[in-house]
Amino acid sequence: MHYNVYFIPFEIKGPVYLELLKSNINGTSLDGESYAVQRFTWKHLFFAPYEKNERRVVHIHWETNVYGSQYILVSIIKMLLRFPSFWLLKKIRGVKIIWTMHNLHSHDYPHPNVDSFGRLLMWKLADKVLLHEKTFALLESQKRKNIDIECIPPGNYIGAYGPVWSGDKHALRKEYGIPDTSIVLLSLGSVRPYKALPELIRSVQTVTKKGVPVCLFIAGKATTEYGEEIKALVNNDPSVQLHLKYVDDQDIPKLHALADYSALYYGDSALGSAAILLSLSYGVPVISRDFAVSELVLEGKNGFKFHDEADLIEILENLPNSKSFDQNVVMGTVSNWDWKKMGEATRLAYNSLYIHE
Repeated sequence: MHYNVYFIPFEIKGPVYLELLKSNINGTSLDGESYAVQRFTWKHLFFAPYEKNERRVVHIHWETNVYGSQYILVSIIKMLLRFPSFWLLKKIRGVKIIWTMHNLHSHDYPHPNVDSFGRLLMWKLADKVLLHEKTFALLESQKRKNIDIECIPPGNYIGAYGPVWSGDKHALRKEYGIPDTSIVLLSLGSVRPYKALPELIRSVQTVTKKGVPVCLFIAGKATTEYGEEIKALVNNDPSVQLHLKYVDDQDIPKLHALADYSALYYGDSALGSAAILLSLSYGVPVISRDFAVSELVLEGKNGFKFHDEADLIEILENLPNSKSFDQNVVMGTVSNWDWKKMGEATRLAYNSLYIHE
């Protein structure tokens, strides 16, 4: 049997998540089934005849690609046109629909009520819903007993951006004007409101005023407006370094080598974080708020977890006296699940859509 899988979206700028997933879905499985990830087109799915032994699956990753727009009226029109069209694809063309739920709600979508309704429609539309977090998948399965829910964790990023950096760490810190005595916290990735950077910045500023030698290194692209907001909050405080520009892939290992920890606060919309998995994949322990994906953070083994600003401040105050983490041990906590395993698990999820046919 041959599976044509239509990704929505087909590609994204920046993270290599979709590219790694596509490359590990494409090909032939051990049981002889073949898979090919395709670009979604309405015309093809409605009118192109099926090939012999072909099955078609639409895989929606970020649901706002279906209905999102900065204009509420455009979003509503998209919903009115596209959701009925998806149901027609299912009913008259035999297409199956699978949805990977990456977030509790969209990070930057400006119309939360429309987003909530769109996600409600997604729950009703999808033949299967995939989640990355075991704890959340279990809770949703108990709450939504009539919906097919499966947990497939993302693969690790070990070596995805090149090997672990092995240069002179003293020289590296000197390059960025960071003293060797500083404890460097890395916040890597796009600078967006859902990451709750103001809370993280305030916590760092609080402990540095008490003499704790912490330096927060923020690296990632920001919109002009939000970048100015963050700059105003930092107000040239030397305990926070801002590098508000796109981080090239080849610089990712070096920036992790610069850091003692990665630090993530994040708001309630986030279910997952590539930054946590990426950091652990490069042997850098994580200090994270206790949201869904922090199940990857094992207290005392590859990082620390906090609940609120007070908890975070307490952790930061204790860092000078905390034992160092072994880089290999940290990497080992995420080494057992790679993209090949994720790709195979996703193939099996596609197969399961047809198990009763």
